[in-house]
This record gives sequence, structure tokens and C-alpha cells, in this order.
Amino acid sequence: MRFKPFEWNKDQLHEALIKVITLDIAPSIKKELLTILIWKIGEYEIENTDSGSWYSKKKGGKKYVMRYRSAAAKDLEGDNGLNHEHVYTKAWLIKELLNAKNDTRIISEIEGKIIPCIVTKKEHKILSDNDRNAKKEERILHGWDRYKNAGIRVWDTREKRWLREAAP
Repeated sequence: MRFKPFEWNKDQLHEALIKVITLDIAPSIKKELLTILIWKIGEYEIENTDSGSWYSKKKGGKKYVMRYRSAAAKDLEGDNGLNHEHVYTKAWLIKELLNAKNDTRIISEIEGKIIPCIVTKKEHKILSDNDRNAKKEERILHGWDRYKNAGIRVWDTREKRWLREAAP
């Protein structure tokens, strides 16, 4: 997905999320619209991240300026082997949003779990492989537990500290 400058505010994104969930349209179209909104909500973080030296005008630019970064990705810039990862997988977020129907409290709770984290491509592969294996074994992990299980430490660029929630 190509990065475009952000134009919406958080309230508009929340309202759009609720409207899409309640639309009476084909499930495939609803899932595609939710995928776009998950990206936009994640990109909102870009405009609200004090990331210091991590902003890069190199290839990739702001796509990789996020609040959370793995230890291995912490000092890398541009798209230098980086991947924009979702702490709670997009598949899980979409499933939960669709199950929420029109319960705005639950939708808001799930929306709060749309958390981007920048990892290396190698770490992204580890997370994806672990997710696939966990699914086979019916022991699926969500959120920061995925990172703990993969042994990935995460840096919070806003708080300037390592996350305990994601500590292996």
C-alpha cells in the first residue's frame, strides 16, 4: 500500500470504522474496507509520534516512523530491511470487528488494539511463522504476547523506554 499524507482525524476514522461495520454489504467488500481503515488508523500514529532521529526522507520515509520499534529495527532508517507489523494481526482485528456488530464500546476497545510496530523483515517472518504454527496447534497468541513468544524486545519511542509487555 503506497503511503499518502494523512488527511483524517481520529474521530473521523472512528466514525468511519463504525459505519463500515454496520453496512449491509458483501463480506469481502467490508473486509477490504476494514483493512484500509486499520492501515489509516495505524498511520494516524505517524503524525503523533515523537520519533527523533528515526524520521527518514529515504525510500520508505514516514511509513516506518511509528511509536513502537523492535530492538533490531530501533536504529535503522528508511525501508532498510524493515516491515510495518500489526501487534494484533489484521486478520484478528477484522474478525473481532465483524463480531462486534454495532457495539460501539467493543469497537472502541478493538480500535485501541490497532497498534503498528516496526520490525525487521526477519522478525516479521518469525512472527508470521509462529502465528501459522500456533494456529495449527490451536494455541494462538495475540498482541504483545506474540512478540514475547518470538523473543522480540520493543522500544517505545514516545516514552523512551523498553516495553515490559513485550519483554521476552
